[in-house]
Amino acid sequence: MFLLEPRDQFDKCIYGILVDSNKAVYDSAKVIQTIRDMNNLNEEEAIKIFENEIHNVYTEEDSVAFIKTPYNFENGLLLEPRDQFDKCIIGATYDNNKAIYDADQVIETFMLINDWDFDEAIEWFDYNTLRSLPYYEDSPIFIKTDFCLDDY
Repeated sequence: MFLLEPRDQFDKCIYGILVDSNKAVYDSAKVIQTIRDMNNLNEEEAIKIFENEIHNVYTEEDSVAFIKTPYNFENGLLLEPRDQFDKCIIGATYDNNKAIYDADQVIETFMLINDWDFDEAIEWFDYNTLRSLPYYEDSPIFIKTDFCLDDY
């Protein structure tokens, strides 16, 4: 797994891990604040560095992802029924505002609305949700927010 350096500064900015690829997902606001603190910059200067030297480079290389909160959705698919799954949304991608869901909350919601046990919900999530993502251009992203970096 690729992680931003210096790790002692940027590890605290990790929001979660992508379910389908085990890539780190960084909170963009925390990364920008860390850049400000490390370099004694104002917010505008830190955002410029983040966008030009970190976000654009590492997103293009597909090394890491960035989440932003608060969010609004301009693009992307959302899970249905919305009244059940919208509570599982934890942010949006920094660059194109696609929904980012907490995978564990989605699985819990499958269990609740379908009266499934954990294994049934995991099987449905893996087979019918994660496997369908490559077929949709604006598919949402699922991350694990309960993680230990030592496991990756």
